[in-house]
Amino acid sequence: MCETLHISGLSVVARPGQLDTAADAIAELPGAEIYARDPETDRLVVVQDLPSVKEHMEGLRRIQALPQVLVAELVYHRSEPDEEREEIRFAGEGLE
Repeated sequence: MCETLHISGLSVVARPGQLDTAADAIAELPGAEIYARDPETDRLVVVQDLPSVKEHMEGLRRIQALPQVLVAELVYHRSEPDEEREEIRFAGEGLE
């Protein structure tokens, strides 16, 4: 059975002067990675790599609830079969 890979991109605006603390808090969340930051506008681009849509939405809600975050929005989501994981699983079958 092939697993599905889910990736989402978020646009995050930190409260003024709290960009670094917002980025640190987000980086601690499961599956979240800071992809880009703009100190002039207190904006972050966050990428989430999680196993389900439900977990992506929970991750977004966690980010939105952070006291350092003014706004966080989903701007991109993609899901597709993770063929590399499937190939690795098949390559290891029968080896004991």
